[in-house]
Amino acid sequence: MHARLNRFTSRPAGGRISPTRAGILAAIALSGLSAGLAAGVAQAATPATCPAAPLSTPFAAWGDNNSYSLVPGGNFEGPLSGWIVPTVVRRVAVSKTEPGYARVGAWSLELPAGAVVQTPPVCVSSTENTFRFFARGLSTGATVTAQVIYGSDPGQKSSLTGTWEPSSIFHTGPALSQALQTKGTVMVALRITATSGTARIDDLYQDPRMKK
Repeated sequence: MHARLNRFTSRPAGGRISPTRAGILAAIALSGLSAGLAAGVAQAATPATCPAAPLSTPFAAWGDNNSYSLVPGGNFEGPLSGWIVPTVVRRVAVSKTEPGYARVGAWSLELPAGAVVQTPPVCVSSTENTFRFFARGLSTGATVTAQVIYGSDPGQKSSLTGTWEPSSIFHTGPALSQALQTKGTVMVALRITATSGTARIDDLYQDPRMKK
């Protein structure tokens, strides 16, 4: 039995689900979809160049002056078209009084321990080899892992604090780097897992569209 997945939900459907059971159900559902999704991403039509997108420097206050482009739906302010979001994952309001709040937008995603979300396929070129987002832990020892759905990426873990801060910089990995040696661009997805504890994530970016 697979957990019911949808593009977006503000509360669990069909009543409350315990974080442990929800995490197991989400993992089962995503593992069942994983092979097909990875194949779909890999087989997606690959453009000659990635589409242009607005650039910003959202992490400059933390010493990261790279230009980033927002992953589609990555600010969680509107419909999450193409995202895979289990019903246990909630969209929650972010108050400007929350610790570390320094961003535009009112919404984030809350992932209980074990919960997994996945982006739609995004275009990556040889100059776009990292992802980064804002995150906050709601419990001591909270961590998230980001995994690029391409090749055999084991994922990279980022430890969270109780304050909104940039995550670790997640690299796309050697398999994708090798593919980009012969291809101009590759379509990939990013999977984020609340490895331990409850986490909130917001403003998911890829770096960069263009470097100066």
